[in-house]
Amino acid sequence: MQNGYHLTNGAPCDSNIINHPFHLLFMHKTVIIGGGLSGILLAIHLLRHRQCPATDITVIDVNPPEKLGQAYSTREYQHLLNVPAAKMSAFTEDSHHFIAWLAAANLPFHQEMFVPRNIYRRYIQDTLQQQLGMPDQQHRYRYIQGEAVDIVDGHTQVLLACGRHIPFDKLVLALGNFEAAPLPLPDNSYLEHPGYFASGWNRPELQQVPAGKRVFIIGTGLTMVDAVLSLRAQQHSGPVTALSTHGYVPMAHAAVPAYAWPKDELPAGNTLLEVFSKVNRQIKVAQARGIAWQAVIDAVRPYMQQIWTGFPVSEKKRFMAHVRHIWGVARHRMPPVCAAVIHELQERKQLHILAGRIRSIRQQADGALAVRYLERGSHQLQEVSTDIIINCMGPQSDYTRSKSPLVIQLLSRGIIRPDALRLGIDCTPGGAIIDCHGNPSDKLFTIGPPAKGALWEITAVPEIRAAAAQLAAMILTPNYEYVH
Repeated sequence: MQNGYHLTNGAPCDSNIINHPFHLLFMHKTVIIGGGLSGILLAIHLLRHRQCPATDITVIDVNPPEKLGQAYSTREYQHLLNVPAAKMSAFTEDSHHFIAWLAAANLPFHQEMFVPRNIYRRYIQDTLQQQLGMPDQQHRYRYIQGEAVDIVDGHTQVLLACGRHIPFDKLVLALGNFEAAPLPLPDNSYLEHPGYFASGWNRPELQQVPAGKRVFIIGTGLTMVDAVLSLRAQQHSGPVTALSTHGYVPMAHAAVPAYAWPKDELPAGNTLLEVFSKVNRQIKVAQARGIAWQAVIDAVRPYMQQIWTGFPVSEKKRFMAHVRHIWGVARHRMPPVCAAVIHELQERKQLHILAGRIRSIRQQADGALAVRYLERGSHQLQEVSTDIIINCMGPQSDYTRSKSPLVIQLLSRGIIRPDALRLGIDCTPGGAIIDCHGNPSDKLFTIGPPAKGALWEITAVPEIRAAAAQLAAMILTPNYEYVH
């Protein structure tokens, strides 16, 4: 028994895991739907508020608790964090927490190194257990492995697929990233081909790729990098082709000093042109001092949410149309060791990066797949034959296209609505969910990737941990001055 509940981790949806002392039935109840990084970080921050009235914290997810979402579920040591260890603490005010954990675990990583993601998963899980084990811990925590399918009884209970009801006072949708959607092609019969892999995250499928087969990857971002690293680790010898609209590959991190943004020219503005003129100006100033551009981009990051929320929708749309791709590869960089592998495979002509738009995918007479694409620049139709196709496009963010039963129900009843850019759920910058009538909720919230439309920069640990700290304080602190 732990913190007022019997077995919690991995318990099936229909098991009798609750055996409350009577007084626990009257505790404030917070339910978090989603057991990925965002949901567990929020749970950790809730558990840290030990001076607040005791609360009942429930995390619901279809996956077992040891998974921690797609990105951190990998067991492959070549899949690294894309941020140095020094910036990956679970707590903004305790920046050395992760470094101290690595040292205590006798793991050979220092603050400038890029740690394997499976080790970071252990860190987050250990941090959760440490909070649960605190002698003055008064909150109650449980993890239910099950599928939430609706919110019922006047927004007071979560309905699980097994028919069980979980009551709540506050509910947080920490749904993480959905998998990539298939390309909207006229003929989608290729989706049934045994050589088509719908997700670059499906490690068992990737492990079954024969060493000499031709591989075609849709997408050239960080998921593509992961897939290529996996193929290389299993000694894949066949050619690999990766294609995206612009053909941009994530740039590499560089060891750069911190760049101090001038106080008289903060990177803010009402238009995209104004902001990026300031950024370009500072890049030139930095380069004149011998400082690489990466330092300037890192210096912009703390201001990105302020910049984004200050933009009108028209400027946000302009960003999405003209800047998003180049900003993505500059901002979401890969570790130097990963960049070296990508470069090596390109030099050996085993990895080919293409730019263009796929027009069709069809099965050939020999059983292979033919990918026809309109080449960027020349606008000529080209064709590539391949044995395997791996979908490594970005996550599906348009909630109106989601296949999640919970999302479908909440949308149909107007409890949630997509944001104006279809990047996630419409919400305030503070995470309060906005319903179909434009009203922010005082009991339904979201955190992490679903809030991307409101904040843009909310998919990485530094921003998620700050959001988790603020949301936890709001949930547990009476009369907390919460700014929507």
